[in-house]
Amino acid sequence: MPLETNTPSSTTSSSAVGNPGGSIQDAMDGTRNRLNSAYQSVQQRSNEVLEGACGYVEKHPLQAVIYSASIGAIVGLVAGLILGERSGSSWYKRWW
Repeated sequence: MPLETNTPSSTTSSSAVGNPGGSIQDAMDGTRNRLNSAYQSVQQRSNEVLEGACGYVEKHPLQAVIYSASIGAIVGLVAGLILGERSGSSWYKRWW
């Protein structure tokens, strides 16, 4: 993936970011192109990660269930501790 910079290159005619005399429309077009490129890169990488996760779940279904249950239990415990502090008593007072 080529790296895009804010400096004008020899292949482009003008860049509004690197050219102080450029128009706002040129700046918007350049920004839109960079955002589109970044979006496509993130989308491609997320699809690769999703395919890898699906492959792992297909190869190791029991481990996937155990991992997801563990993560859910940890998130639930942390959320309970955080939300429980709003009631006025500290978490250690409820358990000791």
